[in-house]
Amino acid sequence: MVNNSHLEILEQGVSAWNSWREHNPEITPDLIEAHLERRNLKNINLQGAKLNGAYLDDARLQAANFDGASLHRAQLVNAKLQRAHFYQAYLGYAYLQNANLNDACLRNARSVRLDLYNAQLKRSQLQLAELISADLWNANLTGACLDGAKLRGAYLATTTLNGASLRGADLQGAYLWGTKLKGADLKGANLIGAVLRETDFTNATLSNCKVYSTAVWDVKGEPKEQDNLAISRPDLPDEPEFTVDKLETAHFIYMIRQHEKLREIIRESTSKVVLILGRFTKKRYGVLKAVQKELQAYKDEEGKGKYIPVMFDFDPKSRDLMETVQILVGLSRFVIADVSNPKGVLVELATIVPHWEVPVKLIIDKSSSQKQVRMLDPLTKYKWIDNKIFRYDDSRQLCHALKTQVIDPVEDMVRQFQATKARRFTCGELE
Repeated sequence: MVNNSHLEILEQGVSAWNSWREHNPEITPDLIEAHLERRNLKNINLQGAKLNGAYLDDARLQAANFDGASLHRAQLVNAKLQRAHFYQAYLGYAYLQNANLNDACLRNARSVRLDLYNAQLKRSQLQLAELISADLWNANLTGACLDGAKLRGAYLATTTLNGASLRGADLQGAYLWGTKLKGADLKGANLIGAVLRETDFTNATLSNCKVYSTAVWDVKGEPKEQDNLAISRPDLPDEPEFTVDKLETAHFIYMIRQHEKLREIIRESTSKVVLILGRFTKKRYGVLKAVQKELQAYKDEEGKGKYIPVMFDFDPKSRDLMETVQILVGLSRFVIADVSNPKGVLVELATIVPHWEVPVKLIIDKSSSQKQVRMLDPLTKYKWIDNKIFRYDDSRQLCHALKTQVIDPVEDMVRQFQATKARRFTCGELE
């Protein structure tokens, strides 16, 4: 409980209190559970004071000195704390919702589950502060310095950290949903196990961060710098160093390493996917669906499906999906492109073909004009395009000739490409 004699001195005003502190430096003020709501305590000296469970809601505490003070479970909701000092203060389970801590100093402060919901901490100094499991939801830390701060398990949803410095900060297991980190410096930060969802990293620096098991979902903006992101397991010190240059890549590789099923899917994708491209008019859809069904019937030596046929409609409305198509092309064993209806298809093939050395077999309905066939000439100059375009009468004839006229020739190309890549790899020619 509060020491009543100390409280009586405080009742005389800040000047009397500070004078008493100056003449009695050996006395530790005891204001435990004191009711000091809405008081004007600007510039008060509370250095080393015991303020556990004290009530300071709505108090005016600008430039107050809390260095080394104990504020366990203290309540400072809506308190005015601009330029206040909390060096080495203890703030475990304290409540500072909506508090104004702009330009405050919390260097080396210690806390567990500190509640700073919606607090203002612009330009505040939090170097080496312990903010374990702190609630910083919707807080504003624009331009703040959190170098070396311990923010493990902190809740930073919709928190603003634009222009903040978090060099070497420990954000392991922190939750950053909608967090704004525009221009922030996170060089050397620990992001192991952190959740980055819709986080804005525009012009942020993300060099030399630890990102093992970091979850990355729909992050926004382009970082100014992101390289040497370590994805090695922290609990296996003997594991070889493994680094990447993008957060999304780190997340993807982590998923591959942790999930056997995903690894199996990727292995199957790169060895079994056959991309079927075309314009799915009513007539064409039946043809390409028949090709897909025929490919599904092929079995490998173990009796498993040899191919995973994926159909894609080159509808002009699907232009927004071109990036997805290019990824699918890169994962495919080979591509079958029906160019019977060249509108849209040729333009998109011209976008894909020059950038992906994936065997492509062109097929076309015999009813197509010679002019349509000549439109394909620019594509056939690429060595991964089979220049023998197969012309078919209907879906039945196409499926009957699929093995000899389509699959066998393109599989020969696959084998040739694999052999060429193997030789290039052996000779060290691959980039």
